[in-house]
Amino acid sequence: GSSSDEALALERVASKSKKVALFLFEGERRAASDLAAAHQSLALIVYRSGGRAERFWKGNTLLVSPGDRGKQLASVLIRDGRAVRFSEIELGPQYSDSPKQAAIHEAYLNRVSEERLLESLPRWKSEAYAGSGACAKCHLDATSVWSKSGHAHSLRSLQDRHEDRDPDCVGCHVTGLSSRSGYRSTAATPTLASVGCEACHGPSLKHATDPVNKTPGDSRGSCKTCHTSDQSPRFDISTYWPKVSHGGH
Repeated sequence: GSSSDEALALERVASKSKKVALFLFEGERRAASDLAAAHQSLALIVYRSGGRAERFWKGNTLLVSPGDRGKQLASVLIRDGRAVRFSEIELGPQYSDSPKQAAIHEAYLNRVSEERLLESLPRWKSEAYAGSGACAKCHLDATSVWSKSGHAHSLRSLQDRHEDRDPDCVGCHVTGLSSRSGYRSTAATPTLASVGCEACHGPSLKHATDPVNKTPGDSRGSCKTCHTSDQSPRFDISTYWPKVSHGGH
């Protein structure tokens, strides 16, 4: 928060300059707002937040955050000691990766793999999974739609980037990672090594063995478990759903 440490730092800077233009603040939105109210000489405060880039004014002070995960860049034009223009730049594939940042990320992935974090992930007891292969025996049309979708090859995208050992990523690219009966590895549980039928419908071994008396779960609303504003900022259910819709079968 905006404790005495921040106040002291500002006092030291202000004592050497007639006007403080910019302050980088390791704090969240509310604390940054309090800081701006207490130090109205600030033209710009850059603070920390999750999600997308954001901005707001507190008096004559502009407060901005570039968001997180390096997805946006907040650009601010300061003229005559005042912030006069703000723009948000999407850091999409049109921009090449920074070699230094890429090296840091690669070192992180290597450490995640070496420490076997995926294997030590806490798992909870759930109903048993059958695997998409069991579903395909009866649901031929649904399987045909699924096999042509990105869901059927979801783990491959992580493998191509060497991120298939990172629990933070893998959970949304396989089926049942948090379950004791869910995904373990491509070798041990190959029919769960994708976003399969049960990623949306839930564990369905009982349905596979007794389809008349046991029904799978309702898939409505399951998309947003992984397609969050952070992970899929452009996700639109009306656009994405037709790609995976199979008539509810």
